[in-house]
Amino acid sequence: MEKGTVVEFFSEKRITCGVCLEEKGKKLHLLTEGNREVSLSPSRLNPVSPSRLSPSASRDQLVAELKRIAATREALKEAVQPEELWELLQQEEESYDCRTLAGFCFEGEITPDHESAVFRALHADRIYFKRKGDRFVPNPPAVVEQMLLALQRDQEREQELTAGAAWIREVWAGERQDIPPDLEPLVALLQEVAIYGEESSRYSKAKALLSRAGLPPTAATAFQLLIKLGLWDEDENLLLHRYRLQEAFPAPVLEAAAEASRRLSEEGEIPRRDLRSLSLLTIDSATTRDIDDALSIEKAGEDFVVGVHIADVSHFVLPDDPVDQEARERATSLYLPDQKIPMLPPLLSEEVCSLTAGQERLAMSLLVRITPEGEVATYEIVPSRICVQRQLTYQEVDARLEEDPELALLLELSQLLRQKRVESGALLLPIPQLEISVDEEKNIFLEKIERETPSQIIVSELMILANWLAAHFCHLHHAPAIYRGQNAPSGDFTVSETYDPVLHYRQR
Repeated sequence: MEKGTVVEFFSEKRITCGVCLEEKGKKLHLLTEGNREVSLSPSRLNPVSPSRLSPSASRDQLVAELKRIAATREALKEAVQPEELWELLQQEEESYDCRTLAGFCFEGEITPDHESAVFRALHADRIYFKRKGDRFVPNPPAVVEQMLLALQRDQEREQELTAGAAWIREVWAGERQDIPPDLEPLVALLQEVAIYGEESSRYSKAKALLSRAGLPPTAATAFQLLIKLGLWDEDENLLLHRYRLQEAFPAPVLEAAAEASRRLSEEGEIPRRDLRSLSLLTIDSATTRDIDDALSIEKAGEDFVVGVHIADVSHFVLPDDPVDQEARERATSLYLPDQKIPMLPPLLSEEVCSLTAGQERLAMSLLVRITPEGEVATYEIVPSRICVQRQLTYQEVDARLEEDPELALLLELSQLLRQKRVESGALLLPIPQLEISVDEEKNIFLEKIERETPSQIIVSELMILANWLAAHFCHLHHAPAIYRGQNAPSGDFTVSETYDPVLHYRQR
């Protein structure tokens, strides 16, 4: 290539003009419009006819002339309309060089500047023509349609990004709290990222949005924005959102629960034993509203006859009805420090199914006869109709033991059952329970509940007895059930009758 030849090439994705200073082997030594010297392979040059500058011109003159040429070509590019050119040539299955295409766009003599203008315009557009080597081919109409739709979507995304980022900046600055209807999808995006962080399938979109707003693209930023919008509390429980847990029940479930509650007076298909004459009591915390078990005890000669009565929820919740389906989704009731998320609607769990004192209720009753040696003589499980006489707290039971024969008898039996379990290899783990609660003013309360008080022993031992016999019943009758067991502890295990935090830590 001769010295002084003007060429074009791509430098950092931008079309750049250069002039050949000399040819060194297979490389061209060029001076660019940016006053830089580069070595370039001829294969990297754009398909534009060369023009020439005076080899004797100074470096500054060459750079100035290159800038003038580049500006001229950029100005001429504005006259090239790729869509009109495509409309003219789309039926022709041919390829065209830049000089030929320039002839369709400009009148008079075609110069390298015109060729460059066409190349620059088609390179910038890329919708209507496809480059093949040094030539351009009109894209098929179907391809053009697809690319125009994609371009429209990109433009809409850019508009949404720009508007969303501006809105977020104002929210972050505390200048506004309103949510424009067209930006409501961005709120859902912020919630998703606040909950799932980088695990969110749309994290990249949120990252671009927050970055455009000049904020850190993190889950914490999204969380703070939702607080500023007044949608979330500063102590929002993200796990509830992550697992889609909510306290409120859908309307169809509430309607089904109301319908079910009217079945309290119905006997149903299964005959029920009338146990309303038994003296029944419940032992729960003072805040419990869904009381689901009650106890009774009598002496039959030297034997104990103990009853564990469980609220018969199955009478009200029928298989596959809306309440049953919702309960299966929830799986269990959640007792959180600041709220409760029930498995069943409160109309059932806290009213018609709750074993409230003085109210007739339906139950499944386990009636067990136990010998003075702690052996189970007989047991039966029967559908029943019951009425609780006394509703006690753990503290009330502990305070009344010495003066209440019924409570004393329950404790005597529970201690007998516990001794039998220990003789059979059971390990007693006197680890206290830590109960955490938060009130409406967000005060945090910690309460240590000892597990070895008389009331706790009564409840735990009789529940162990009830579950063991229920498992035995299911196994004996080949009824499908979920069984729970434990392997023997590995290695040496020191048993302490009282809670020793150091010993407990060492044996973890």
